[in-house]
Amino acid sequence: MTSSRPPGTPQDLPTVVVRVRRPLPVRLLRATAVLLLAFVVTAPVVVSALLPRDRVDALADRGALPDGPMHVLIVGSDSRAGLDAAERIELSTGSAGGERADTILLLTIDGARAGILAFPRDLSVERCDGSLGRINGALAIGGPSCLVETVHRLSGIRAHHHVAITFGGFRDVVDAVGGVELCLDRAISDRSAGIDLPEGCQVLYGADALGYVRVRRIDDDIARIGRQQRFLRALASELTDSALLVRPWRIVTIATGAGRAVTVDDRLGPVGLVRLAVGLRAVASGAVVDATVPADGFTASSGAAMLGVRGDEAARLFAGFADGSSLLAPVTDEEPAP
Repeated sequence: MTSSRPPGTPQDLPTVVVRVRRPLPVRLLRATAVLLLAFVVTAPVVVSALLPRDRVDALADRGALPDGPMHVLIVGSDSRAGLDAAERIELSTGSAGGERADTILLLTIDGARAGILAFPRDLSVERCDGSLGRINGALAIGGPSCLVETVHRLSGIRAHHHVAITFGGFRDVVDAVGGVELCLDRAISDRSAGIDLPEGCQVLYGADALGYVRVRRIDDDIARIGRQQRFLRALASELTDSALLVRPWRIVTIATGAGRAVTVDDRLGPVGLVRLAVGLRAVASGAVVDATVPADGFTASSGAAMLGVRGDEAARLFAGFADGSSLLAPVTDEEPAP
């Protein structure tokens, strides 16, 4: 028998198998290709799910979006529509009829920068029909388009898009992302809001999350707005979590849940969604400027407690959001009190 080994080679020498490792760029290209393929396959489903089924004609200006900042009016409605008796008890919403704006936020997006301008619901303003009263009453007067017009009359800023969410929808969105983690410096308890939250870090789900952003009796409306802005940053962080990129099925689940819970204007399409996603990413990262319309309290002739806008100070703030210059302000790491 003829040996295949070279002369002089020991018979017990182990065979060495040499594996050729592909260069790093090749492996990166392949990994990138897989991710791109996953995106191409799932993107149509995600976009379709992200586009909510409920749409309203909320915008009087039908013109094209400008090249400058995009303004999105985000409205938390106190409508109890769609909630049965058990859900109203669960969410501590009471049984008030009609619809008012419980939360009014203007999200301004300019490239990778964002700002959130809050309008206290007790602001005394001229509403879309010329009447004077609380800004949150504009919804009851003429629906979303009236509120958009009222904000425009006050600030000079016309929203390019409108996003609304009810009590039940808010619960569904928070539950769809698996809850939102917040760290509280002190305990918060309020029976009317249905919450009893301990001090420390915790994950808030639907009912507790709704109570956290709605509670008023522990402080005032301005502090309440601070909680809402803080919660929005935490929620945006959940929605833009980079870990979702490798779990497209999770994106679809969240998008589908949010799509059922949110009402948007009938002009919001894929391009607007992309810009909105970039803005939410800025909010999540903390690269966002939070502001509240400056106002002072007064008592109306009816005896109702109202807020009057500080004219000159508010005018400067509105101008800065309108052109995006306010978004250049330094961002602080300080968190508002819970």
